[in-house]
Amino acid sequence: MRDAVLAGPTPAEIVALVRLAEHGSGVPPHLTLPLISKGWIMITADGSALLTLAGRVLVDQAQTVDIDKLAGTPANLTAWGAHQVA
Repeated sequence: MRDAVLAGPTPAEIVALVRLAEHGSGVPPHLTLPLISKGWIMITADGSALLTLAGRVLVDQAQTVDIDKLAGTPANLTAWGAHQVA
């Protein structure tokens, strides 16, 4: 899982985050653990997925940037200011 965290978001993960933010859609089971590990969602006691602040940043960026380009966003969002998506 460590390698997945270092790789940053995949297009499928970004789509899942956007759907969660916009429609409250459930997270696909195969993406739940990676999204939790990367700190982009948390699971409540009743099993609902909630976006974290870091997950919200990715969702907000996905609305203005091509998803394939956004998938290159660094996993460490503190480096976001130094990283520019063209």
